[in-house]
Amino acid sequence: MPEHNEDKPKMGRPPAVLDWQQIGQMAAILCTKAEIASICGVHLDTLYSRCLSDNGESFPEWYDRHANGGRQSLRRAQYTSAIKGNSVMLRWLGANWLGQSEKQETTTTVQVAGFEVIPEQDDQE
Repeated sequence: MPEHNEDKPKMGRPPAVLDWQQIGQMAAILCTKAEIASICGVHLDTLYSRCLSDNGESFPEWYDRHANGGRQSLRRAQYTSAIKGNSVMLRWLGANWLGQSEKQETTTTVQVAGFEVIPEQDDQE
């Protein structure tokens, strides 16, 4: 008589419990994908496969959607800091967002009245 699967002991490690709300919060504070996997105690490949099965989308797409909220918050905080008078942040935002530069270009015009061509001399003479 064939054995039923119910009678066999289960092999392998039980599936990791992943808290996708917590993972989304980690993405929002811009933790790297590798950091998230490490904090969750799983391999990065596990996050990729489980995201697809649990959320119906690839982990990079899911991560980017959640990380964008964090980037927006960071950008808002930088902007607020600059507007409140943080001169370092004002310069950084000006340079990086507006293409401004502290470099000063100077041009000089030189007039040449004449020139003389001097042939090279052999040192053997």
